[in-house]
Amino acid sequence: MDLILQLNPVQDASIYQGFPDESYGSSTSLFIGQYSGMFTVFRTLLKFELPSILNDVTINSAKLKLYVYRKDASGVQPAEIYQYNQDFDESVTWNEAQTASKTLIKTINISGTGHLDIDVLDIITSWLNDTSLYRCIEIYGVEDSNALIGFRSSEYSDLDMVPVIEIDYSDASTTIDSITSGNYNINTANTILLGQKFSTTFGIENKGDLNSGLAIAQISDYPTAPPSVQWMDDDVVEIAPGERKVLTTIAARKADRVAIISTKIRSLCKAIDSTASPPTSWDYDMKDNLIVNTNEDVATENYSNQTALQWNQDPAATFNIDDEGVIHVQSSDISSGSPKSAEIQTTTKNVDTLSYIPFDLDLIDINDATNLDAYLLSDKIANVDGIVSSSDITVDTTVTPIEVVFRTQYTTFTSSNANVKVDGYIETDESMAGLKANVYYHDGTTTTYSLIASNVDLGTVGVSDKKIYISQISPAGLIALGAQSGKTDYFKFEITRSSGTVTDYNIVQRDIAGPVDASTGLIDDNKEKILAENSESLTV
Repeated sequence: MDLILQLNPVQDASIYQGFPDESYGSSTSLFIGQYSGMFTVFRTLLKFELPSILNDVTINSAKLKLYVYRKDASGVQPAEIYQYNQDFDESVTWNEAQTASKTLIKTINISGTGHLDIDVLDIITSWLNDTSLYRCIEIYGVEDSNALIGFRSSEYSDLDMVPVIEIDYSDASTTIDSITSGNYNINTANTILLGQKFSTTFGIENKGDLNSGLAIAQISDYPTAPPSVQWMDDDVVEIAPGERKVLTTIAARKADRVAIISTKIRSLCKAIDSTASPPTSWDYDMKDNLIVNTNEDVATENYSNQTALQWNQDPAATFNIDDEGVIHVQSSDISSGSPKSAEIQTTTKNVDTLSYIPFDLDLIDINDATNLDAYLLSDKIANVDGIVSSSDITVDTTVTPIEVVFRTQYTTFTSSNANVKVDGYIETDESMAGLKANVYYHDGTTTTYSLIASNVDLGTVGVSDKKIYISQISPAGLIALGAQSGKTDYFKFEITRSSGTVTDYNIVQRDIAGPVDASTGLIDDNKEKILAENSESLTV
């Protein structure tokens, strides 16, 4: 759709060489060229402001419209239009204007009186592309002979004759983007009206074969919403494996996106010892098993409180999910081989329809090697609680260098499949570039540490400058799960900063198990099972 935008000058004035310290901004006339009565020169200055919508539309044409009411010389007279690189107001004088730098943009011809249209598309384009340019022009006439030309100024009473830039532009356009994030193909179509998003439609396809997701159209009052800004939910739909769904928002907003919340893996498992008394109860933090895919990035986000969720479960299950998403399971609620299902559902002030993500809770007998290994190799399982009996991080800042110790204590279990490996990784919220460490190990049978790696560059040794796997540092590499039964691992990092500035870090350490990804030599991050997780803060 083609639209017309008219922009009158916010300042306009003639400047006169004959009286170089006088201003003429209040006059109803603008002049250029030499005036025969005084044999001195007039020039005209025009200043405009461009609305921001012009950055988001297609400009087809732009014309400066002037009304010529006086023309002293016959025939055709040339005029020159300059980019005027200085601010001014209507009190400007000839002498003040001489300090500005000027660049000739174009020459036009004026042949008579009446309406004069000047093509200024190149000028408008240059102003939009270079924000350092003043939105000002200066017009010269013939200055070496009598050729005075008069235009009506913005102070003139007849609005049909005042200066104006008339811009023809196309709007109500549609832009389409596509992205594949995790298991989801997301197509985004934006309809632009008056330079702003009028409606956004998300087409989402769940390409996975196991897990449903909740697709939520989210809006923000911030033009660019960082992770710390809470998104507001506008609409929601559940998408099962193989399904395609559509979400549309026309809400008032400065930013929008689709967030698809799903479980990492379908089942949460508890490892129990069938020969001993089972635990009377245990907890799962469901948030640890949630990921967020968006149309903004191919990478997944960790679940955070950007999305308002309430927690619910299958009525047949008697366990409780509290408001924070922690599942409290009683031993009487569930038995080995008989998983119970639960659900999470969205709730916001703007969403009327409730949709759900299903997931299962199950038990594993740690004495049944076949069963245990099968679960740890499965792509349907996420966190497995009970294989690691305890773990922690300790930070000692009273010594130099700073010491960080990761401790993992495994319970006694039976595992015979050599394809099930264990590892751990350290992940930080800030880059570890500039940090060095000596790394030590002992297995709990002695308190004496052995140096296993020296002067490790923590910013480069890992899969990224924020994530390092223990197997990338330890000479032992990946270890078979069966070798860890009843064992305790201690890894001590003596950390110093070799470059950069002092930084505050939030450290997350996870113990994981699962099969190896042959392409990376690490545990397959799509099939890893989180056995334990700890976090700590550190300044170094």
